[in-house]
Amino acid sequence: MFLPKRIDQPTSSDDAITSSGGDIEPEPKSSVRKVRSLREIYDSCDVTFFASESQNFDEAAKEEVWQKAMDEEIASIEKNHTWDLVDLL
Repeated sequence: MFLPKRIDQPTSSDDAITSSGGDIEPEPKSSVRKVRSLREIYDSCDVTFFASESQNFDEAAKEEVWQKAMDEEIASIEKNHTWDLVDLL
């Protein structure tokens, strides 16, 4: 499972630097990452996935990506002998 870094963690591996006096000074946190909620991530994905999705067969049949997917599916069905073509009575 992917867990993002906490907001207050620096992105570098060094958490502190030592000055010439031996005191430990915290490293500047210039590259802090924001943690997004799952809702924010899902909302941004919805726009990407659903904006280009066909609404019905007629729309899908006109798109090259769906034509290719249908051709591959039919080829797989024929190769595996999933269905047999028969004459209608």
